[in-house]
This record gives sequence, C-alpha cells and structure tokens, in this order.
Amino acid sequence: MGILSVQLARTVAAILSLAALLTQCSDPAPLRPKHVVLIVVDTLRADHLSTYGYRRPTSPELDKLAKSGVVFEQAASQGSWTVPSMVSMMTGAYLSEELMRVPEEQATVAQVFQRGGFATGAFIYNDVIDIDAGFQPGFELFEFKDAPYGPIDKIAAWFAANKGRKSFTYIHLNEAHDPYAPPSEYDRFVREKDSIPAARLEYYREITRDLKLAEFDRNIQHINEQIGGYDDDVAYSDAHIGRILTALRAGGEWEETAIVIAADHGEGLWTRPQFMTSSRAAALRRGDKPSISNTLQMTHGNLVNVELVHVPLIMVAPGMPKGVRVKPWVENVDIAPTLLELCDLPLPPSFKGASLLPLWNEPEVIAHQKRGSFSHTRLVSSFLDQDGFQLILPTPLGECQFDLEPELYDLRTDPEARVNLAKTSPDVVRRLSDEVKSRLSIGISEYQVPSAGQLSKLNALGYIDANIVNTLAATFAKLSVEELLTEMADPKNINCLVRIELLRSLGSRKLNDEQRAQLHSMRTAEISKTIQDEIDRVLAQ
Repeated sequence: MGILSVQLARTVAAILSLAALLTQCSDPAPLRPKHVVLIVVDTLRADHLSTYGYRRPTSPELDKLAKSGVVFEQAASQGSWTVPSMVSMMTGAYLSEELMRVPEEQATVAQVFQRGGFATGAFIYNDVIDIDAGFQPGFELFEFKDAPYGPIDKIAAWFAANKGRKSFTYIHLNEAHDPYAPPSEYDRFVREKDSIPAARLEYYREITRDLKLAEFDRNIQHINEQIGGYDDDVAYSDAHIGRILTALRAGGEWEETAIVIAADHGEGLWTRPQFMTSSRAAALRRGDKPSISNTLQMTHGNLVNVELVHVPLIMVAPGMPKGVRVKPWVENVDIAPTLLELCDLPLPPSFKGASLLPLWNEPEVIAHQKRGSFSHTRLVSSFLDQDGFQLILPTPLGECQFDLEPELYDLRTDPEARVNLAKTSPDVVRRLSDEVKSRLSIGISEYQVPSAGQLSKLNALGYIDANIVNTLAATFAKLSVEELLTEMADPKNINCLVRIELLRSLGSRKLNDEQRAQLHSMRTAEISKTIQDEIDRVLAQ
C-alpha cells in the first residue's frame, strides 16, 4: 500500500472513530410534547381506583391509559381540600398557611406555558377554582362552569381549534365530590352490600362499643350505600375522562401529547373520627344520637391522614416508558416542574417541587427519590417518609384549639393508622419533625381574608360548617388596630382560635410604638405558649 493510501485509510478510520464516539456521547434529542393536558379529579382517593389495585372495576379508562405511561403508586397532595391544594399544585410551591387564593406575585405553571408560546385553556367544574381565587392568570380561555356531569363540547372544540398549535389545557372535574350521585346509568356499586372492608367493619364494631354509639345496623347500611355511591362517582369520572381522551385522539396529534391524571385530595369515607365541632356537632344540635355516621369523617379538609392525601398520579408523554409503576412517594408539587422540563420551559425559582423525569426512567435509584411527602392544613402538618412512617404534627392552632398531640403511624403494618407510635418511637418523631419544619420554612405564608363570594361558595360546599374554613379572618379584617387590641385584651375572648386570628390580623397591619408596647404587655401576662409565640411573631415584624 502506498503512502497516500495509508494516510487516507488512517484518516477514514479516525473520522469513523470520532463519529462512533460522538454517537456514544450524545443522547438523542428529547421528544417535546406539542400538547399538555392536566386533568384533576376532585376528591379522588387512589385506593378506590382499579388502576391502584381496588377490587372493584372503577377505572377501566385509566387502566388502559396507565399501560401507555407511568403510574406513580404513592403520590401525595399537599392539602386535604381544594383551594390550598390547587394553589400548591399550580405554583409548584409548598404552603405554610392554607391560602384562599393564588398570590398575585407567585408564578403559575399556566403563566410559564403562556410565556412559552402555548395556547392556554382551563375548564373548571368546581365552584371554588374561580377568578376570585386567582386561578385565571396565564389562561387565555378560562371556562368556569359550576355544573357536575356536564358535556365536553367546549373541551372538544378547544382541542380542535388548537390542532397544530402548542397548547396547555387544565381540566378540573368535580366528581367524586359529595354528594355521591352520578347519573342513574352509573348506579351499580351503590346496590352492592359489601362496600365496607372487613377490617374496617370490625373497627366499626369496636368504636360503637367503646363510644356507646347508636343504631349500628342502620348506620352500617347507610355507610355501605354511601361508599358504593362514591365508587359509582369514581366510575363516572373515569368514563368522563374516557370521553375527553377520545376527543383528544380525534385531533390526530395523540402521539405528540402529554397527559397527566391527578387529584387535589382524597376522601374520608368514615375511616376515622372527625373533629367534634363539625358535622357531629351539627347532628347533635338536630337531636341525632351519636353514631358511626356522625362520629367518623365522611369527607375531607381538616386532617392529613393517608386516605385524605394519597392521590392518583398517572403520566403519559412522548418518549416516556410504557407500563412503568413507580413506588417511591412523590408529591403534587412535582407536577408543574415535570411538565415544564418535558416542554423545555424555564423553571421559576419559586417552584419547590422536583421534576419526575429522572425517577420514571430509573425508579430504583435512591438519588432520584425524595425523602418523603409533605401535607398541611391549618390544624396539622404531616411528613410521610419512604419507609412508610407518617408523622402528623399539630400546628399551633391545632394544639391550642383541639389539644392535638403528635401522631406517628407505620403504614406498612398499620395501613389505616390505628396505632399511634409517637411515644414509643421518639427518634422517628424527631427525624420527621425536622422534615416538617423544613417544608414549612420554605412554604408560602400570606395572611389572606376570604372574600364574601368565596365564603358563600365555601359554605355551599360545607367547608365552613365543617370547621375547615373559619369566618373570623373576614370579620377581623374590618376592625382597626385599636379595635383588634381591645378584643385581644377582652377577658371574654379566651377561645384559642379567636385569639390567634386576632393576632394574625394584627400581624398584617402597621403597629406604632404605643400599640406594640400594649401588645408586649399582653405577652408578659400571657400563659399560653402558643399565644406567646404568635405575639412574638407579630412583634418581630
């Protein structure tokens, strides 16, 4: 071989080697979805979906969808009622207060999509996800329709109108919120007699005996029918999602679409006792006898036990692995960062969730897993770690108003959280308490007064009567600083909730030196540690 031939051969070999090396070192360009559809189903417990192993076939449409993507088996909502939970989901942020609306300065996932050139549309079937609550910014179309079981004509028209254009669509369905009453063609499980699991039925017998509750058989029948009705509502929602997905497929861009199925919170379904100031108190005022039905929590809102925060999370997207089930705990706060990374959009610094892309590609890698999940209401905060321990800590208000104490459960051996281990496992309590404090320290905290319109809607949904939302903040917002201080000094105002709300209202005002001295004098005479801490917070501002 001549010298030129050798040099040519070496040159070709070098080029081929370099090409091979570049091929090995360069990942293929990610598949960016053209359309993103976020469907939130109100009040949907994960463990009542056949997708999640429920014995009843409640979710055939989601069963099929799950085979095309990833099921996160353990996802947690950051709240146990709609407004604060959805504020957290849409802002990608934790909350350290139960916010009644999206703060104006807080970036939302809709705004990021809109700035990225996406058409943005929202279709809302829940009365409290409205303009007054600050959910409209970022949506060019905000279709508010407070009617359950409605048609999908406008949703289908939106999909058709945005064919060929990038789009982000948020759909908030309001079933399976109570009352559990889907169209009659879905009356199936309500007619069955075995809605109550055997272990819970035995618990009902024990609590009836221990608390001397009335009319066991009649209440068991009622609860059985209600759980069956809830399951029928779940099946209706599943079929409704199927209709939405059919309309989405009709556009011919299914393979370029990312879909997320989520829920804002779960539902109590008579799993454990509720606060005695809510529907139990209302029932007793009516003259009803104490019973399982009015002693155990039917709905949601105050607590953060697992049945209220374990929610479904199913994702399908271009290039995503199919049929994967991810076991580690994730959070609703992770949804927005995941969608933004999928679409190569910037993540606002205020978003505290983590993208789930690494986790669904390598679910067993510890580095991709969070330490656990955080949830919060105005009365309790929770951290649920990857080992299955759930710590529930009272907030100052929960401790002061209801004498709540720490609760620790090992959900691996005690899935319905019956045995409190807090006193026997102090090391676990300390470790998880630090996690709670960490999330609260980075959570959004903003004193908010619900508007008259919000109060009316929340009252219609039962949130005010159930002591999930109180009206004191709105009342105290109308008072001057001097009037608030006078109320604080009034010896008749010994109720902890009243005094904390007075101090929160004071904390949102500008106090002069004389007013601060007056409050400091109250602090000196105060015997409640919770109230002392609240006064210190006001004085530190």
